[in-house]
Amino acid sequence: MFVNRIEELNYLEKLQKEQGINVNRTKFYPIFILIVIILFSSSFWVWAEKVELTSEEKQWLSEHKIIKIAPDPYFPPIEQIDKDGNYIGISAEFMKIIEKELEIKFQVVPCKDWEEVLQKARNREVDMLPAAAQTPQRAKYMLFSSPYLEFPGVIINRKDSGDIRSIEQLYDKSVAIVSGYVWEDFFRLHHPEINIIPVNSLTEGLRKVSTGEVEVMIGTFGHQQRVSQLAVRIAQELKLPKDKIEGI
Repeated sequence: MFVNRIEELNYLEKLQKEQGINVNRTKFYPIFILIVIILFSSSFWVWAEKVELTSEEKQWLSEHKIIKIAPDPYFPPIEQIDKDGNYIGISAEFMKIIEKELEIKFQVVPCKDWEEVLQKARNREVDMLPAAAQTPQRAKYMLFSSPYLEFPGVIINRKDSGDIRSIEQLYDKSVAIVSGYVWEDFFRLHHPEINIIPVNSLTEGLRKVSTGEVEVMIGTFGHQQRVSQLAVRIAQELKLPKDKIEGI
């Protein structure tokens, strides 16, 4: 358990220097970072680009000047809550633009982890998730905009471990994935042979890899590179059947 983000970042640097972790960039399929809107009584969509609003949309906005959003508390550089409680990151900048263009206000609802974010969305405790990937499960209770960012997935293992260039090589390994992240849904559905070990955070997953508690961690290239500054080795892209990425 970490007291603050500074302690957490220091721990990540220690893992890099002392334990040695390797990152293989393997593109399973694109992760689309989306502006996500919880199902409202009206079908209102917020877009990152300039659009002409309908009379119904204008009416909805006039009645909802404050919109509750729930960011991922630790998903840099996309979004995070810093040590001072500020919402920062790429998605946060998009939200500022939308606030200005639509003359509305986003109220950030703090969550301890991504699982709590999804739970608040399911319970209608928030109106919108600024950054999330679409999955069939999430589509049951959320509406999705067009994607505005795209990141590939990465396979992370120790530097003294062998290279991994296919999903099938994971079948006999223990694989850490942050609980609730899109990768968990994908692999449970399409590759049930993989032994998934849910973790609460990137840091917990990296610690388990470094100590040998798990052999591999799967995450997103953007935040792994930015936060931990680990050595990255590019693996070959995987060609997945189109039906496996339907709805993403």
